[in-house]
Parts: sequence; C-alpha cells; structure tokens
Amino acid sequence: MNSPDTTELRSRLIERLRAHEERADFLSNASRLVTDASTLATSARGLEETLESIARFTLPHPGVWSILDLRHGDGPSSPPRRVAVSHPNPSLHGAAKALLEGWPPPRDHHNGSPLVLRTGQTTIIAQLSNEALADIAESREHLAALRALDIGTVMVVPLRVRNETIGSLTFVGLRGGHGFDERDRTLAEQIAAGAALAIDNAVRADEHAKSVAAAETVLANRLAFMSSLSHGLRTPLHAIFGYAELLANGIGGSLTGHQQHDVQRIQANERHLSNLVDSVIAFACWDDGENLLTEDVPVHQALTNARRATESNAAARNIVERVSDPSIGHDIYVRADPTRLDEILLQLVTNAVRFSHPGGEVAVDVRVVGECVWVRVTDAGVGIAEEDLELVFQPFVRGRNAYARAQDGRGLGLAISRKLARSMGGEVSVVSEEGAGSTFTLALPRGRAPRESALLV
Repeated sequence: MNSPDTTELRSRLIERLRAHEERADFLSNASRLVTDASTLATSARGLEETLESIARFTLPHPGVWSILDLRHGDGPSSPPRRVAVSHPNPSLHGAAKALLEGWPPPRDHHNGSPLVLRTGQTTIIAQLSNEALADIAESREHLAALRALDIGTVMVVPLRVRNETIGSLTFVGLRGGHGFDERDRTLAEQIAAGAALAIDNAVRADEHAKSVAAAETVLANRLAFMSSLSHGLRTPLHAIFGYAELLANGIGGSLTGHQQHDVQRIQANERHLSNLVDSVIAFACWDDGENLLTEDVPVHQALTNARRATESNAAARNIVERVSDPSIGHDIYVRADPTRLDEILLQLVTNAVRFSHPGGEVAVDVRVVGECVWVRVTDAGVGIAEEDLELVFQPFVRGRNAYARAQDGRGLGLAISRKLARSMGGEVSVVSEEGAGSTFTLALPRGRAPRESALLV
C-alpha cells in the first residue's frame, strides 16, 4: 500500500508529465501555425481567398475560434469592418454568421477591436462576464447571439504593416475553458504579423491587377479608335496618290522640272504616310506571336534611305548627320523585311534629328556583334529621364519633359519600331541621360552577303 507521500509524489510527477506533453503539443501546433501564416504571406493569392484563410487561423486550444476585422478605408480614423467569423462548431455557424452580418464593431467602443485599432496594442480579457457581454451587445438579439456562442476568454491582436494598424484578429475561447496567457499572446502576434503581410500583399496584387486591367481596356479602346481612324485615312490617301500619278503622267499638261520634283515629293510623302497608316493598323491588330518574313538586306541601303528622307529637316536646323565610317555597312547584311527595316531606321534617325539641339550632330554606327548586327543612332539632344526609358516604347506615351511634349507626334513611332524589330527576331533599346542625349540601338540577326550565300551553295 502506498504511503500518502508516495501518492502525492506520483500525482505531482503525472501532473508534470502532462504539463510537458501539453507544452510540447502547444509548441508543435504553434510552429505549424506560424509556418502557415508565413506561407500565406508569400503566396500569390487574391484578397478574398487570403481573408478566408486568415479567418481560419486559431490558437491550439479546444473550441477557440476567430474574428477578422479590417479598417474600412484609409487612415487611423477609418471605421472597422467585420470581414469574417470562423467557428469550429457547425451547430453555431448560424450565430457566427449573425455576428458577421448583423453587428459590425462600433467605431468608438472602449474595448475589443475598436480599441485595438486605435491603440495598435494587443488586448486580453481573461474571462468575459455576463455584464461585459451585455455592455458589448447592441440589442437583445445581439446579446442572444453572443451568449449562444458561449464566449469566455478573448484576445484581440492588431494587424500591422509599416507601422500602421490595418485591422485586428480576435481569438475567442469557450467559457470555462483555457484562459489566454502571455504564451498565447506571443503566438497570436506572430500569426498576426504573417496575416497582416499576406493582406497587404494581396491588396497590392489586386490593385495591380485592376490597374493592369484598366490600362488594357484603355489601350484596347485607343487601338480600336486608331484602327478605325487609319482605315478612314486610306480613302483620301488613295485619291492623293491617283491625282499625283495623273500629274506625273502629264494628263493635265507638261510639267516643268521644278513641278516634276514637287510631284515626286508628293508621291514619296504619300507612300510614307501610307506605310505609316499600314503600320498603325498592323500595330492595332497585331498578334504578338506573329513574325514577319525576312530576307538578307544590306544595312547601307536602309541607312541611305533614312538619311535622304531626313536630310532636309536636318539641314533646316543645321544638324549634321554622320556615319562613323561611310564604307561601313556595304558588306553587312541583316535578316529583315526591307520595308520594315526602312521604317525603323527612318523613325530612329527622325527622332534623333527632332530631339537634337540646333547645330548638333546625329551619329550612326554599324557593328557586328556575334551573330547580330547593331545599328546605333546617337544624338546629343534633350535626352530621356531614367523613369521614362521603357515608357517611350509604350503606345501613345511620350517623354515627360517640356521639349518632348512640344514636339509633333502621337507616341506611336517607337512602339511600332520595337514591335517590328521583335517580329524580325531583333530588338530596339535605348541608353540615355536627361540633358545629355540618347543612343537608340537596333539589333537584328546577321544576314549573309550574296557572295557568302553563293559560296554555301
């Protein structure tokens, strides 16, 4: 028969073993909960899914459930909004839903979520008395729902991001059950940290998705308008071409040499405008996966065409157009569509002249880099701000400095040029410094000169 001392010692040992088991159990569950919260913070989920996941977080004690409240709007004075209530007992889901839908937390209440949203500090109520429940309740129905949920202990933890409280996570324990302590506070605040970051990331992702969708809608509308407008331009262009052709053929009488020159200029500009209209239509309707048919094209011919087309504008502003070595490019070929190559180089040289200061210089350099050919067009003009370097390739976007805004154009040239280059397996890029000029580089696959092709046959 055991003595009283032996029985007492045995009871104390059993009690200590149970405490150790409970602690080990708590730590294991706590580690899982913190891991789940951290995983949620780094996952790419939408806001609604994230909020539902957070509402299911509980502390590792029997019967604990949770309430999620968020600020409704920006700023510390924004009222709280009850987002989710999650209860583990199916028979009490009705009461929990009533708590969610019927009684949002009052903004100026002296306890619970409103207090935590104001202070940013965790609050623990060891046991919620009947008097406290009555004080919280806004009506008899509300009090009945609170009592049906058998609320005992309550802990409200702030959700904080960048030193701002964006909401609160409330953990509710059963009456007569485990009372929340400092160990629970530490775990709850770790869960809340991951939850707050997850909400912030989800909000940002949703806002970004909405911005992208809005931008795509605006762009689609603009492109549809441009496509319609471009189709409408073709009719008068055909008329201009037809009348110029009649004049050139002497239908209206013989032309002087000066008149013939003028008619040729009309025809050349009509062809350029027609190509531009075609490019706008192609840009509006183009499938990004579509590729142009390419052939071996001499670079020097395209450069010559671009210089001839821009020399009058350059001369009018006393701008010198210079090729690093006039002989360069005669033996260099690229894989390209000849017409599209002309369009890209004309766009790059035209821009260089347009944004150069009077009396400046536009330099063109051609070089072979591995299996690519680089054509670089450099000016010492106004340059582009760093934040605008990629924006200039977006349709309908132009540089934000005053000089760029003052120039003619609709912000399509570089967007079309890059799209054309990419459709030929190439790229258009830019290096620039505001106030110091820009270098635009057209990179295309290297082609073969006719004699190289003949040797391979």
